[in-house]
Amino acid sequence: FYYFCHIHDWMSGKIIVTNADGSARTSNGAGEVELYEAVSLTDDDMTCGTSAAPHYGDHLGASYFGKDSGACDTMHLCGEDNDFKNCMEAVDCHMTYNM
Repeated sequence: FYYFCHIHDWMSGKIIVTNADGSARTSNGAGEVELYEAVSLTDDDMTCGTSAAPHYGDHLGASYFGKDSGACDTMHLCGEDNDFKNCMEAVDCHMTYNM
């Protein structure tokens, strides 16, 4: 099933419905529809749950702004390095850079 927003034409997607046992349902013959080019995810995107938003002018995404990127000269969270802290720092730097 495909869905879309009447107000925001770029907000669309596909819902995949399966049978109770997880097997694929049979098609009604409508075929596949290309909605938009999928965004490629980096390993950092996969870890942090982020992605770029090229349809909104954000071609880099938060993962570009990680602690080793040099994009931001200050870090705001204290404590030892871990995935959560690094992800939050990248999101914060991304937001600051794009403001």
